[in-house]
Amino acid sequence: MYPAVPPPKELSGRSVDFKLKPGWRYDEAKGVFVDPNGVEFAAPRLPKNSRVLYKVPSLARSAPRKLSGTEQDLQRYMQVICRRRARRKRFCRPSNLSPAWRKCI
Repeated sequence: MYPAVPPPKELSGRSVDFKLKPGWRYDEAKGVFVDPNGVEFAAPRLPKNSRVLYKVPSLARSAPRKLSGTEQDLQRYMQVICRRRARRKRFCRPSNLSPAWRKCI
């Protein structure tokens, strides 16, 4: 997903974008990923001060049944914002992705 407006320079290189598999969601209050059956999985360990965010928060809070197919697709886009660029590089290596990440993305 390419932003219509470029991100601020201080954010460039510090984020990792990903898309959840169909049926998965992220519970922001608990900090867990939830599969289509309602089973919760703890978010994988991230670098200190990192955040997991929905790219379109207003759609993330909407009931999927009330959304069009395109809106449901947009609802699955997420972003991890890391504190420092060096941490992001280490985090993004395929060998460092935990099984929990592999299940939901």
